[in-house]
Amino acid sequence: MNGRSPEENKVIGFLLSQDAKVLDELYKSPSSALAVYRLLPTLAQQWIARVAFLPKPLPIATLESWVNAKSTDLCQNATSLLSRLRLAHVQQKEFSLSPSFKQSIMSALTEGEFAVSAFEQWTGPTDKSRKSTQELEKKALERWECLLQYLALPSDQTQGMVSVEMRQILAAAGLTGEGTSDLEITSRGFQFLLMDRTTQIWTYVLQYLLFQSRMGKNVVELLALIFRLSFCVAGVAYKLENSWSSAVQDFVQHLRELGLVFMRKRKDGYFFATPLIAHLTSPEAAETKESGSAQGFIIVETNYRVYAYTDSTLQLAILSTFCEMIYRFANMSVGVLTRESVRRALHVGITADQIVGYLRSHVHPQSLGEAQLIPITVADQIRLWELERDRLRFHPAVLYSTFESEQDYSGLTNFSTKEGILLWNQDSSKLVVVTELGHNQVKQWWKMAKKN
Repeated sequence: MNGRSPEENKVIGFLLSQDAKVLDELYKSPSSALAVYRLLPTLAQQWIARVAFLPKPLPIATLESWVNAKSTDLCQNATSLLSRLRLAHVQQKEFSLSPSFKQSIMSALTEGEFAVSAFEQWTGPTDKSRKSTQELEKKALERWECLLQYLALPSDQTQGMVSVEMRQILAAAGLTGEGTSDLEITSRGFQFLLMDRTTQIWTYVLQYLLFQSRMGKNVVELLALIFRLSFCVAGVAYKLENSWSSAVQDFVQHLRELGLVFMRKRKDGYFFATPLIAHLTSPEAAETKESGSAQGFIIVETNYRVYAYTDSTLQLAILSTFCEMIYRFANMSVGVLTRESVRRALHVGITADQIVGYLRSHVHPQSLGEAQLIPITVADQIRLWELERDRLRFHPAVLYSTFESEQDYSGLTNFSTKEGILLWNQDSSKLVVVTELGHNQVKQWWKMAKKN
């Protein structure tokens, strides 16, 4: 997530929408401070690292001297972002970190693992508390795919895989339709299915926090818990804390349902952070391609054929959102990318970049050594189909014709141009098209013109 702009970073965007008191309270936790630091753009990270241990504020002119003269905009953007996040203050042309964040980030950098995780490891019986990373990943993916199957394959069976609260959050997030007896996935739901897994997790977690915030609950401790869990070591058992509030305990159980936390039984008193949540805030998390694991199953050829070496009904359902599936065998299916199938996906809000990104992130391991994970001609054609769809733009408008004189035509043309409501005109046919909202202005002008 580090390589994305602040506008594209869902976590940064969520923090920017929070009140000052919420942010100041959040930064008191070293794990939260370090997690937010890792999600910042590189230049903003450099500002923090350079001034964290300085006893006095630093002049803005000194900050600007550290960057190329042609990159002053980057410097201003980084400083503005840190100020809006309340990580730093700019006063009297001096730059300094906010006190709570400065203390926490210094603690995280100097004390290391103990400061950021701060979970006590389980010291009880080891025969039941041992779980390998592979076992945790398998169980976590099974739980997370229950959510995806509920969206991609709506049925009574998949509805029983998720809780009522999860269905409420998905509806509140706009991923499913509200007020209908049968589940109906929305355009945002289709887009969610094609996101990389890290983005999917953050999208859902942040929607959960918004849902709880609307119910009047304090989300600071919930977000702080996510940041703490992201620094846990997968495969290590941690002790449940008795000091947790009821909201935090409910949140842990919800994370358990999502597959982000594994807990054999609630009464056991310990839990595991699964690979889905461990290192969730690391810069590499968003860049990790699922194609590097057993998840890669797609081969795309230059003839637009898509070969899916999988028996997963979920993956085939996702593929069918933008592919025409023509053959299906026991462990392999064949589809084809067509203009109609891609346009169908574009119609529900899926973008060409999402389609190309999905194909690349799920490419078969045998294609990893190739220069292009998918043929460049295929990727370009998908984008051309998107551009083709966006050629025409429709605006409600009003057409004026059959003018009595050249003076009437030129007067209306000049007036609509001056008012910024003219969409199109043709002198030879004396035709004028104005915006729908500008129609009332034209009528008033016409009355005044006739009186004069």
